Amino acid sequence: MRILIAEDDRLSRTFLEEFMKGYGTCDSAEDGMTTLDYFLDSLKNNEPYDLLCLDIMMPKVDGLEMCVRIKNNIQTSHIPIILLTARISDEARIESYKAGADSYISKPFNYDILLTRINMLLEQQEKRKEIFHKEIEISPQNITITSLDEEFVEKALRLVEENMENPEFSVNNLCDDLGMSRSQLYRKFESITGLTPNDFIRSVRLKRAAQLLRGSSYNISEISDRVGFNSIKYFNKYFKEEFGFTPTQYRSNGSGETK
Repeated sequence: MRILIAEDDRLSRTFLEEFMKGYGTCDSAEDGMTTLDYFLDSLKNNEPYDLLCLDIMMPKVDGLEMCVRIKNNIQTSHIPIILLTARISDEARIESYKAGADSYISKPFNYDILLTRINMLLEQQEKRKEIFHKEIEISPQNITITSLDEEFVEKALRLVEENMENPEFSVNNLCDDLGMSRSQLYRKFESITGLTPNDFIRSVRLKRAAQLLRGSSYNISEISDRVGFNSIKYFNKYFKEEFGFTPTQYRSNGSGETK
């Protein structure tokens, strides 16, 4: 995990640096502009940060403004942000969440609270990925936090659905339609679903196949064609990997229970 800390108080910054080392590599900056430069460089180098801890009151660019910028950019809106502040009023808390922060911590830091908040963010991320894998009918609002990410998943799902019978529909098509590079798309999908874009396309196809197996009279070969597989052999192989049953077993089982 790569973490970026923005904190203008030297003692607080040192504390956070030492604390965060337990989670991965950590970079830090003492003002908002430097933090923003680090963040943008990480995207250019295809090494984005996985978590941001931003002090609200910083020189040059404050944490709220930076949070708004990141959360309103489709390429970065999925990155968790913890806002740090000495302000303890309800107004400050509301302001933080309106800016898009995933969590809010008051200073001086309480070690246990900080630990709990970080672990909760990471656990929630993993739970959303699990939901995607387990659900046959995908609800974007169940696997995303921000409305921007929800719109992204809805559009990606719609594109795959519209091209369900087209075996040639690929990651390149998805990149073009979503206006992202392959590396940007990869990061986005991995963060939200835990899958590569190619695996996402295949997973959506297989989930549609599962629905057809449960609710239609099409034979397995017809279903394979309808969800964009050229080969019944590979359809059977990937279906079993996804659900733990062959298509025939899945239909016979009747319950739709997955592995």
